Parts: sequence; C-alpha cells; structure tokens
Amino acid sequence: VGTLTAVIAVAVFALPTGLIGNGIEEVLSRRKEQDDSDEERKKIEAATEPQSFLEVDGSTYRGRMYIFLQQQSTTTSKAFDLMINVLIVGTSLSFMISTAIQDAKSTPVLRVLANFNFICVIIFTVEYVLKFYASIDDPRYRDSGGRFKFLFSAASIVDLVAFVPYWVQAVATQSLIPQDMKSTGTTV
Repeated sequence: VGTLTAVIAVAVFALPTGLIGNGIEEVLSRRKEQDDSDEERKKIEAATEPQSFLEVDGSTYRGRMYIFLQQQSTTTSKAFDLMINVLIVGTSLSFMISTAIQDAKSTPVLRVLANFNFICVIIFTVEYVLKFYASIDDPRYRDSGGRFKFLFSAASIVDLVAFVPYWVQAVATQSLIPQDMKSTGTTV
C-alpha cells in the first residue's frame, strides 16, 4: 500500500509540479496566444507585458544565458529545454521504480537509478545557478533586489524543491548516493 501511495503521489504531484516549474505554463500560454484570434486581447496583453526579450543585452554572457534559458529561440535552447523536461519525467519515473522495487533488493537496478538521479540533480543544480545568475536580465527582476525577488518566485521555489533535498541528504549522510546504495563506495 505504501508503494502504491508513493507512486500515486509522484504521478499526481511531482510530475505536474516539475513541469510547471520548468516553464510549461509559458508554453501553454504561448499556444493560447497563437490560437487566439481576438486582436484586442492581444493588444491588452502586449501592453501589460513589462518589457520584451529584445531589450536584453545579448552581447554579455549573462544576457546570452538569459536568452538561451528563457527565450528559447534557437534549436539548441529548445533541445536543452526538452532535455530538462525529459529529465524531470525521468527522475519521477526513477523514483516510482525505485520505490516499487525497494523491497525486492534489486541492487544493480537501484544503483543505476541512484546514479541517474545524481546526474539529474547536478544538471538541475547547474541550470538553477545559471538561471539565478541571468535573472537580473529578466525585466521582472531588473530593479534592486531582483535576484532576491527571483528566489521567491513560484518557478524558482519549485526548482529549488526539486534538488535542494537531495543535497541536504547528501551533506547529512556524507554520501552522494542514498544510504541503501552506500555499498557502491560513492561518498563525499
């Protein structure tokens, strides 16, 4: 019963939260705007938008990073965003699978899943640090205290919840791989 509850919890809460935190709401919003033929509504939305991506200084590293992570106008940036979304789904499935087979003590499978989760956490952490670094190029966070505002935005909090618990556990247990996998020898 506990395994089934965990699987349902991940399917119902973790997947949607991760996808929303990674910007699916922006994708859905763009699609809605494209399908919407009401010009007046588009004018109102354009007028209320703080500033456009075109105002970002693309000559700086931070500006280019912001454009890459947020605007996603290149094939590479779109592929990176797709990879992040696939990794979100993959880590959720990995959690469900590892929870389901935990009782079977299938150590080789658990080791592969633990290593996959570790790699994903590193990627999510690097992505978050880059988003944090580039956040002051976002028109919403350009004023004083912009990075502080970014830290408390909904998307930022969801991103933090995705990887901070892993690092807290790693520091607390002094192990990069969960305790049940300690026999692999990977320690901090």
